[in-house]
Amino acid sequence: MKLTTMLISMLCLTIALQAQLEPGHQRNIGIPISGAIVSGADFLELGMLKVQVVDIGSRRILSESQVGVKGSFQLAAVPTGFYELRVIGQAGDVRHSQGFQSASIGFLQIALSTRPRQGTQNSISAIRLMHQTPKAATRELESATKALRKGNRLKAIEHLEKAAAIDAENFEVTSNLGALYLQEREPYKASEWLMKAHRIDPVDSVNNVNLSAYFANEGQFDKAEEHALNGLKQDPNSVRGRYMLAVALVRQGKNVDLAKTRLAEIENQFPPARNLLHSMMPRE
Repeated sequence: MKLTTMLISMLCLTIALQAQLEPGHQRNIGIPISGAIVSGADFLELGMLKVQVVDIGSRRILSESQVGVKGSFQLAAVPTGFYELRVIGQAGDVRHSQGFQSASIGFLQIALSTRPRQGTQNSISAIRLMHQTPKAATRELESATKALRKGNRLKAIEHLEKAAAIDAENFEVTSNLGALYLQEREPYKASEWLMKAHRIDPVDSVNNVNLSAYFANEGQFDKAEEHALNGLKQDPNSVRGRYMLAVALVRQGKNVDLAKTRLAEIENQFPPARNLLHSMMPRE
């Protein structure tokens, strides 16, 4: 659910899962491992991440934890040894991987360098950085994420609306409400929230790409191009940013070669890009 793809990101409560251990390993159990993801993802995106301890030899998952609202996770103890620690995205992609020694580590901090299927956002606004989310709004965000994990988009919107009533200047709330309303095919409601999020943080890549999708849907392809370019300034590797830029250019009938280049870069990652690119090829 940056609730992404319409580029949507999500958050949720921490859920520590019991480790699956082989009987012979029970004698040398280490210590539980707590930790936090300290950068590289926003509130709603965090909740769709998992942290895993993986046995390097057998590739078995020995312990797994859902990431919590502020990036926290809690892994069950595993046998003493050297393992791979992985952060897994919503689509099953490996966001981060590192080796660690379970006997000596009780707390880990992980800095993610990229978004799932996206590049790195270079900066966020000072207003967004300084914003403090009230506990009541955080609870609604958590409830929204749980609803999204169950596939209940309307319930998630309900909780996000409640969060917005408590914390009207929360970027994650406003941006994700806009993204969800886009998915619900309610463009006018989407634009209200996306534009509010844009005022809070005008440089955010995902929100700009969502605005590009909104304006493209409305036939305002010049504005769609503008927001796609703004999104790509912050995240040059954004798959959907490149796709939306290509759509905007094609529909305006300009820079078609650039549009083809952008589509060719992502056609193996994003089927709509491949379909659009093939539709532009000369027919025999």
